[in-house]
Formats: sequence, C-alpha cells, structure tokens
Amino acid sequence: MDSFAFYRLPEQREYVRMKQTTGSPRTIGSVAELGEQRGFVMVPFAASKDCPIVLLEPDEVSVCPVGDDVEAHIEDCPVREDAERACYQADFARFHARLKSGEFRKIVLARCSEVSLRGPVDTESLFLHACHLYPHQMIALFSSPLTGTWLMATPEVLLDGDGCRWRTMALAGTMKTDGPWSEKNREEQRYVAGYIMDRLTRYGENVSRSATYTRSAARLCHLCTDFEFDLAPGCGVGDLLDALYPTPAVCGIPKEETRRYILDNEHTPRLYYSGFLGPLDPVGETHLFVSLRCMKIGAGLQLYAGGGLLTDSREEREWEETEDKLNTMRHVFE
Repeated sequence: MDSFAFYRLPEQREYVRMKQTTGSPRTIGSVAELGEQRGFVMVPFAASKDCPIVLLEPDEVSVCPVGDDVEAHIEDCPVREDAERACYQADFARFHARLKSGEFRKIVLARCSEVSLRGPVDTESLFLHACHLYPHQMIALFSSPLTGTWLMATPEVLLDGDGCRWRTMALAGTMKTDGPWSEKNREEQRYVAGYIMDRLTRYGENVSRSATYTRSAARLCHLCTDFEFDLAPGCGVGDLLDALYPTPAVCGIPKEETRRYILDNEHTPRLYYSGFLGPLDPVGETHLFVSLRCMKIGAGLQLYAGGGLLTDSREEREWEETEDKLNTMRHVFE
C-alpha cells in the first residue's frame, strides 16, 4: 500500500498530490523533533506506540487542478444516535463536574459518530468534492498503514510560514450565523488567544496581534484572532510547536491536567482528531493545520467533533454544536 497525502490550501484552485512509493513513512518521537524534518506530517492528539507521529517523505509530488465537482455519494446505514447521545451525556457530566469544582477552567469534550457502509468508498472523489464544498478551508486526505485513511476540511491554522515570518490563530467559539456573541463564546476564545500570546511572548518576537473578528467556516461562524511573528533567536519550529500544541482550542486549561483527563475519560479515543497535519519545511514553506472537521475512512466512517466546555455550558447546547460540526463531513458524502 502506497502512503499518500493530497491537500488543497484555502482559496486555491489547485491541489498537491504527494506519494511515498518506496519504504514506509517514518515515525517521529516527539513534536519537538519536527524542527529538523521535511515532508508531510500527521500528528495525533497524543502520540503513542499505536498512534505515532508520522512523516511522509514523498518521492512523487505533483500539482493538479481541482477541476469540476464530482459525485461523492456513499451508501451508508442509519446512525444509532440514541447510543451516541447517552455516551456524550455521561462524558459531559464527568467533564462538567471538574469545571464546577474549579479544577479546570476550560476543557474540550469530543465525540465520534460512526457510520456503517454498504459499499466501497472512492476517497479521492470525496476529497475533490470537499474541495468544492469548502473553498475557504484546508482540505486534506492522508493515508498510510500506520494511520489509516483520514479526510478533513479544517479552518484552523496552527503554524504557517516561509521560514522568516510566521502566522497562527486563536479560533474558538461557535455559532450557526453571524450575530451577537454570547459571553461564554467570548470567554472561550479569550482563553485561547491569551494562551497563544503567552507562548509567542516566550518563543517569538515582533509579534503582531489582530483584533478579534468573526470567521466563517463551512456554514458555521467562529471568533478568531490572528497572530504574526518572527521566531526568537535560538528557537526552532519544533520548539515552538512543542510549546504551542495542544492549545486550549482542542484541550483545556491547565493544559497538561486537562490533556491527561481527556485521554483517561473521553468515551472514544481521539486518535488523529484534534492533532495537526500539513506540509513541513522549517526553512521553506510550512502549512500546518489543526485536524478538525475530519473523519477516518475504513470499513466504516468515524466522524469526529468537539467543543469547549466552561462552567456555564449546557449539555443540550454542546451536543447541538457537535452535530453542526459533524455536518461538515456528512455533507461531503450525503
């Protein structure tokens, strides 16, 4: 089985096809070690022996036009939403109790929706259809024996740059339409923006921070703050990524405690959901995005979504938010 990555950056009409036909993608020991690597990287939420950081080192690279839209319908079976809801309710109760006790200030709760299939899946057609549906997002299709096959349409930049000037963003809070933002959404986004600014103060210099604005992504709206910066002397890309990731947008505050709690208590392991991926070249162009609005494609489909919880979060509202986010991938194959 060849390992490959197809990706289309936001606003582009062409996509890049990378294939590794000789050998297997390498596993990388830690995020910090990525500062010395080049290729297409796929990073899980929490690296482990069974879910490693994988680096595709392509021997075939081509740039292709996205072309006309393609049919990408899948024959699927009904989802057992009642069972999924019961699991989410139990997870929410546990997570929310830690917020009310004051142990955590924010924590992200994710869920997985499984779809059974009646027939084969043409993954490239799904990828191309997603490119047409979501022109403003990064579309990626990644496949290797170590990771399985993943498709995503993500709006969130983790690190983007050309070896000189770098960019990242604080993206959090979700609504269906642009309008007045609740204090809960604003507070959630402030946590992320403050965390990123703190890291950039230590690992960057000449930091520029935009005003917070509303950013649309696949029929949803989010609050966003953009950052531009130079790396501080003696700081490499791997150092920054290790300090930055995971942000409170996918984990929580405090970081290490909420990350451990997520790993020990979420009903379904996240695997590569809420990790990050993209082309990496510390002295050239790097385009790393957080792995959101994604699904794993195998004998069935596993769709992932999550949302940030605060003390005033309500289970029904948070469930509806995850449903809205899951629809990003559902629209690709329905």
